[in-house]
Amino acid sequence: TLISYAEESDWDEVKQFAYDFKKNPDGGIVHFEGNDKNPPIWMAYARVPSTNWIALGSVSESEILQPVYHAVLVKAFILAICQLILFILVYALLSAQLTRPLASLAVAANKLSEGDLDSKVKVSNKEDEIYNLAETFNTMVDRLKHTLNAQVKEATAREMAEEANQAKSDF
Repeated sequence: TLISYAEESDWDEVKQFAYDFKKNPDGGIVHFEGNDKNPPIWMAYARVPSTNWIALGSVSESEILQPVYHAVLVKAFILAICQLILFILVYALLSAQLTRPLASLAVAANKLSEGDLDSKVKVSNKEDEIYNLAETFNTMVDRLKHTLNAQVKEATAREMAEEANQAKSDF
């Protein structure tokens, strides 16, 4: 019989089937791991009432799991797309947050190059590299303004002294 053949088999899964069948002769499900020549399969068996027959059915594990693999693949793809969108949003927000103060600094530097000594950069509350750069720029503008004002006063005083000397010599 099939059971006696299975008990004598060298294939461990077939022996396991014989054991499961003796334990539950009315029906059950057995998993065969497979080997180099045979893929893994699932086999269901049931005794046919009022006969001495056993109905067997088998299906390969890959056929059973194929819809699961597909569902996992689809979900992984959707997750990857969501992560990409999230990355792009975070990148856009961070880059805008970083470039906005630099753009403000560029505008102030351009005004300074055109002679506007009142151009200053608004300094953020957080002390980071951009904060330090803005503070340094504002300090530079203040020193430049102070230096130019001192030079203007000195030149004006010199001109007034020259005019006074000229007026004195004309008198």
